[in-house]
Amino acid sequence: MSNTIVQINAKKDYLESLARTKTPFFALSELIWNAFDADADKVSISIIVNGLDTIERICVADNGVGIPHEDVKNAFGNLGGSWKNGAKLTPLKSRHIHGKTGKGRFRAFALGSVVRWTTRYRQNENIKEYSINGNIDNLDSFSIGAERITLSSDPGTEVIISNISQNFRSLLEDDAILRLAQEFALYLQMYQSLELIYRDQRVEPKDAIKRSDALGSVDIQTREGENESIRLEVIEWNSDQGRTLFFCNESGIPLQKIDFQIHTPGFDNYSAYLKSDYLAKLNSENLLALSDGPLHEELTKIMKASKERLRDHFRARAAERTAALVSNWKERQIYPYKGEAHDLVERAERQVFDIVAVNVNEYLPDFERTDDKNKRLTLRLLQQAIKQNPGSLNYIFKEILDLPTERQNEFADLLQKTTLSSIIAASKVICDRLEFLAGLEKLLFDEESRRSLKERPQLHRILANETWVFGEEFHLSADDESLSSVLNKHLECLGRERDDNLKVTTHDGSVGIVDLMLSRRIPQPKAEQREHLIVELKRPRVKIDSTAVGQVMKYVLAVVGDERFRDIDTRWTFWAVSNDISPEVRALSNQSGRPEGLYHESPDKKVYFWVKTWAQIIESCQARLKLFQGELNYIADRETGLEYLRKAYNKYIPAHLKNDITP
Repeated sequence: MSNTIVQINAKKDYLESLARTKTPFFALSELIWNAFDADADKVSISIIVNGLDTIERICVADNGVGIPHEDVKNAFGNLGGSWKNGAKLTPLKSRHIHGKTGKGRFRAFALGSVVRWTTRYRQNENIKEYSINGNIDNLDSFSIGAERITLSSDPGTEVIISNISQNFRSLLEDDAILRLAQEFALYLQMYQSLELIYRDQRVEPKDAIKRSDALGSVDIQTREGENESIRLEVIEWNSDQGRTLFFCNESGIPLQKIDFQIHTPGFDNYSAYLKSDYLAKLNSENLLALSDGPLHEELTKIMKASKERLRDHFRARAAERTAALVSNWKERQIYPYKGEAHDLVERAERQVFDIVAVNVNEYLPDFERTDDKNKRLTLRLLQQAIKQNPGSLNYIFKEILDLPTERQNEFADLLQKTTLSSIIAASKVICDRLEFLAGLEKLLFDEESRRSLKERPQLHRILANETWVFGEEFHLSADDESLSSVLNKHLECLGRERDDNLKVTTHDGSVGIVDLMLSRRIPQPKAEQREHLIVELKRPRVKIDSTAVGQVMKYVLAVVGDERFRDIDTRWTFWAVSNDISPEVRALSNQSGRPEGLYHESPDKKVYFWVKTWAQIIESCQARLKLFQGELNYIADRETGLEYLRKAYNKYIPAHLKNDITP
């Protein structure tokens, strides 16, 4: 009997999008969920590697009920018409269902271009078997083989993926089984008789779990005015798994997951699980699909509330861990403090000591293994360092941190030249600048921020306090003032008296308002020689076009044409800054023989007009900070950048980015 072709009524580009995933584990997980949804008690994953150490085939086998031949056209020919769509539990064993949309089978093509399902099902007293074949080149159709009676005694389905699209090394790494444990932890704990076998090794969440805590509910109010409670659970892992957030249905079955950007010092390996049928509703409306765009309003509320709950939880965990360790040290009489703290100063000193000592204990294995006598000595040295002065930190580096001799000498020399507080302050400046740049990128380039960011009351006010982005050599002289005021500032810079009657107008008689004037004195034999930078800011969605250029050129001509300033030994540089430049202005500012971005240069080389994009300015700042960033080993992301803006400029940022912090 010839094969039957099942056609899928869906556009090719949509099917191709289903066949793409960020990680091979996502595709593999979909196949495992399909097996458990088919009432399988055991699912086995095999990875077949050839002699060249590359993956040749991936096999997922289960002992589920299989797919009856009369149901295959509906199962493989429809999208969104899965039998699971109206069901909450599996038909035989009443387990909670993961999939509902019938998309899971297409995820297999993210791993390889050829996929074959061999399925067996029970019909009366017989076990019948047939195959379904698919190819990535023809995603809109599957070939269904004829069924036959088989001698096998058990139903089940085996999925074989071949012609592997790339060598997915992560599937062969030692932590692969732990990544599956994250995904299926709640489900396997709920149904403990289930077996998930990965490369002959059973996935055992309990072996990977260090600790599990239920954190109650995160409550939000929807746009419709409804109150929703979303349960939050967190699992800490024994190994390096990073921080992951899972959006789950009420039963704890994951729907979407993200790498979680949240600062929880001392706790880096955990998964947080948000559980609610409201999340399932958002997922069905495709509102859990996290992209580079703005989050759904309700999802933003959920994320914010979850982060606060997790921060509170891990602060309590840190205090709990500290208290337990300190209590143990007191019992063994190696804790350097006796009795209760005498005053607030000593109480604060003890708190600092406890934090440092606990970190020493956690991150230095040799300290934990040493005997009580050496522990007692080390803790007393640490107490001395905190209580007295930074000079005694040498004892810490020698006795505790075990820095190489070369690094000890470098630090000792550095402390001869500056103070420890100055070193900390300098490091903070670099970190703050990296975070500001990350936050500035979010303000300027995220779609919602670009639409809502205002020029003068917001962007202007923020940059007036961060003028270093325009050059380390400049300091702010004037902020959002008329051209006359700007030139009076120039007189003050030269040590001359202000002229309150000074009026400078553009050639059409109007009074120009400049955004920022930044000034520096150029080291020259003539002490009065100066350079001024005039920055004209445009809101991100406004291009620098002929109108914007014309506005700045009015300022340029006003300065050049005023006889009171024409012969003064000063260089004037004008910038027009926005996210983008119109094609005609870009062409005029990128001419042969001129630096890129130079729109106008006066014959006497005293007046320059540049057009610049924020991308160029931020890239230049990042290049200046790159060396320090590498030495500090610190990377600022959009989340930390946004937190910096909220703390420093909460009243100036768009409303959707604000928090409750009062500046």
